[in-house]
Amino acid sequence: MINGEQVKLIPELDYQPLTGGMDIVREIYQLPLGGLSSVVNMRPLRPGFIKRKGCAKLNTSADSTNKVMSLYGFSKGKQSQIKFYAQMSDGDVLEATNNPPTVGTTFGTSVYNTTGTMLPASWAVIDDILLYADGTGYPYLNSGNTEYVTNFIVYKGAAAIPDIPKLGNDYSLNVSDGDATSVAILDSLSTLAAHNCIFIMTETPANTFTWTITKPNGSAAVAQLHYWKGSWAEVSSFTDNTASAGATLATTGQTMTWTMTSDHLPKYMFGANGYWYRLSLSSGGLDSEVEVSEVTYNSNWQVMQSLWDGIPLESVEAYVYENSSATYKYFASDSIEIGGITSSDKIYFNSTDPAIGFYISIGDVPNETASTTMTAKYWNGTEFSSLSINDYTSVSSKSLASDGWVTFTAPTDEQPTMFNSSQYFSYWYELSFNQTLTDDMVISVEIMPSFSMNDWGDCYALSSFKQRGVYAFEKIPGYVAISNAANPMMITGSGAAIQDVGDGRANKVVCIKRFYNELLVWQEEKGKDGGCLTLIEGYSPETFGKRVLSTVLGTFSAKSAVVVEDVPNVDPNEKIVRRTVAVFLSRYGVFMTDGKTIIMISDNIQEYFDPKDDKCIRRGYEKEHWIDFDSMYQVIRIGLVSGSTATVPNVFLVYDVKTGGWGYDELTQPFSCHTEVEGESGQFAVLQVAGGAADGTVYRTNYGTTDVSTNITGSVTMEYDGHGHDLFLDEIVIRVNGACTLTPYVDTVAKDAITISI
Repeated sequence: MINGEQVKLIPELDYQPLTGGMDIVREIYQLPLGGLSSVVNMRPLRPGFIKRKGCAKLNTSADSTNKVMSLYGFSKGKQSQIKFYAQMSDGDVLEATNNPPTVGTTFGTSVYNTTGTMLPASWAVIDDILLYADGTGYPYLNSGNTEYVTNFIVYKGAAAIPDIPKLGNDYSLNVSDGDATSVAILDSLSTLAAHNCIFIMTETPANTFTWTITKPNGSAAVAQLHYWKGSWAEVSSFTDNTASAGATLATTGQTMTWTMTSDHLPKYMFGANGYWYRLSLSSGGLDSEVEVSEVTYNSNWQVMQSLWDGIPLESVEAYVYENSSATYKYFASDSIEIGGITSSDKIYFNSTDPAIGFYISIGDVPNETASTTMTAKYWNGTEFSSLSINDYTSVSSKSLASDGWVTFTAPTDEQPTMFNSSQYFSYWYELSFNQTLTDDMVISVEIMPSFSMNDWGDCYALSSFKQRGVYAFEKIPGYVAISNAANPMMITGSGAAIQDVGDGRANKVVCIKRFYNELLVWQEEKGKDGGCLTLIEGYSPETFGKRVLSTVLGTFSAKSAVVVEDVPNVDPNEKIVRRTVAVFLSRYGVFMTDGKTIIMISDNIQEYFDPKDDKCIRRGYEKEHWIDFDSMYQVIRIGLVSGSTATVPNVFLVYDVKTGGWGYDELTQPFSCHTEVEGESGQFAVLQVAGGAADGTVYRTNYGTTDVSTNITGSVTMEYDGHGHDLFLDEIVIRVNGACTLTPYVDTVAKDAITISI
C-alpha cells in the first residue's frame, strides 16, 4: 500500500548481452555488473561467443625438436605459384613439400641454412621476388619458378663482341608479356665464332631457361651457355632439353638446365645492370625462321648483392701531371684538358666508390695519334698498380678516338686516399699513354661503380615500400636503406635513399611494416628511454621524410607487430568509421596506432607487462613474443613468454578488434608464431597456420574440434556483484547452440552446475 492505494510490484529485469572481454587486472568485486573475469578458448560473435576451432599437424614427422621461428606464404602474381616456408631454430629455412591444406610426412626440404643467432625473419615480396632477412647476414632473394627473364637481346655482329655491346635487337618485352603472338626472332642465328649470340638477363641468378617456341629450329646446331663472373665462363652440367636430333631450340616447352652458379657477378649491358647469360651456338646455325614467344627461368635462394643502377657517377675532380714542369693542373671531371700530353705525363681522377670501369666522353677533338695505347692504374694503399683493361675508346689502334667505356675486373686491394691537394678520402685512378695526344683535346670522365654488401653489414629487418626494398642494416643503426624502385638490390645511387628514423639514437631497427601507402619503423627498446616508432612518408628520395610517433615505444622483432585493416573507431560525432591500424607489443604493453596517435589497449590484461607481477613477460626472450591477425574470427592472437622460468611462449591472448575485448587460449601445444597463407586447394582461399614452440611441427589452426587429439573446453565467466547491496538472482535466460554447462559461484564457492544440451 502506498498512500492507501495498492501497487503491483514488477521485478526488475537486467539484460546483459554476452559480449566484450575479460578484465584480469581488477579484482572481480570491482567489475561492473555482468563483467567478464575470464574468456577461455572462445571467439566473439558480437554478441555471444563460440568455442574456437582446434588445430592439426601439417607434417606428421617432426623436424626434430626445432622451434618454428616464423612462417611465410609466397604467392606469385605473374605466374600461378604458391610456396610455403618455415624458418626453423636450427638455421634452416624449409620449403614445404605440400602446401596447406595438404598434410605431408616431413614438412619439406632446406633451401637456406645459416649459423649464428637468428632473429624472427622479415619477409617481403617485390615484383614476384621474395626477400628474406634473419639478422645473421645479408638479405636473401628468390624469384621462385617460371619467372620471366628481364632482358632478351639477339646480337649479330661483324667483329669481336665488345665487353659492353652496342648492337642487337631487343626482344625483352616480346618474351615476357605472355602474348603468344609477340615473339623474339632468332632467324639464321650463327655461331659465337661468327659473333652471334643471345644475351639474357635475369633479376636473380638462374639455373634453368624454359622456352616457348612458336617456330622451332630444325637445323643441326649445338647450344652453349656462359655466365658473367668478371669474364664470361661456361656454366657446368649444361643440359639442353630443347634439342632434338642434334638441333637446339627444336622442342617447345622444354628446359635448358645447369648447376646453379655461386660466383655470378652483376654486369652492366644494354643500359641494364643484372645477371647476364650469353647463349650461343658452338656449331651449326638456326633455321631461316625461328621464333620464341616466352622465356622463363627458375632460381634458388641467392644472397643479395648491391647492384649499380646503371646511371654513371660523375668523377669528382681530376689532375693532369705535366712531367716537364713537375706540376699538377686541377680540373673538374667534366672538362679535363689533356691535349698534347706526352708519354711522360699522367691523368688522375677519382671516384667516391670503387670502380669497375669508367666512361670517357671525347669533346670536339678526338685523338688522331696513331698506335696510341692506354695504361690504367689504381691506388692500392702503397702505389698505383696496373689494371688489365678493355679500352672501347680505341678506334683503328688509336685510344681516345671516340667516346667509350674502359672496363676492368675490380681489384681486391683498392684503398681510398687523399691524393695531392684533395681534402677527403676517395678512390684514385691514373691514366697514361704511350704517344703524345692530339692538341686541344678535352674529355670528361664518368664512373661505373662497384658496390659491396660488406658496406652495409647484416640485415636485421626488411619490408617493401612503393616497389622498393627497405632494409635495416647493422652498419647504419638508426637509419633504413630504401632501394631504387627498379630493383630491390639497388640500394646505392640517385634512385635510392638513406632515411633516418627515431629521435637520433642508434637503437637497432627490428621491425618494418607497410602501412597504408607509407611505412612504420620500430626500433628496439633500450635502457630507460625505450625505443622509437617512426612513420616514413613520401614518394621519392627527394620527398621521403619521417614523423616520429613515439620516442619511448618500440617493439621486439619482425613478428611482434601486425597491420590490421577495417578496424572500427567511433569519432566524436558518434559515427562509426573504418581505419587501418598497427598493433604491436612493447615491454610497456600492447599498443595500437593509426599513424597519428598511439593508444594502449592492454589495460585489462596489463599484469603481463607489470614488473610488480610474477606474470610479467621475461627479459631476454623478446624475440620469442609474437602477434598476428586471424581474419577468420577478426581477432588478434598473441603469444608471450610469461614468468621467470618460461623460455617459449606460454600465455596466449586473444584481442577482438571489433569490440576491444580480451580473452585467452589454453593450447595443448604452445605456438611460437602464427600467420595466414593462401590455400592451394580446398574451399577457403586463406588459411591460418602456426609453428610449434619446440616440437618441429607446423600446424593448421582454426581447423577441427580438437587440438590435434585433445578436446577443447571453452568457458566464459560473468561476474555479478551487489556492490554492498543484497543481490537476488532469481532467473537467468541463456541461448546456446550445443552443449553448455552453467556453474554458479557465490563468493567464489561453486554451487550445483546445470548442463544444457540443445
